[in-house]
Amino acid sequence: MFDPQLYREKAEVEDWKTHDPIDRFMDWLRQTHNVHDADIAAIEQATTAEIEQAVAFAEAGQWEPEDMLTTEVYAEGAAS
Repeated sequence: MFDPQLYREKAEVEDWKTHDPIDRFMDWLRQTHNVHDADIAAIEQATTAEIEQAVAFAEAGQWEPEDMLTTEVYAEGAAS
């Protein structure tokens, strides 16, 4: 996983988290009573399950054979 602290100071990363549009929208939904915490928890749980299922599917897949890596490419006769 990518580590933002390799490129940014920790304070800068924390500051930018306050600008996260998803968090800001979620806060607005709560403030305007358009969504309840239980709804958000259910959405987050469903999203996490979907991501875990997608990761498991990807990890269970097979790698493409090496001899197929250069097929269906834009340029013909590329140097190897």
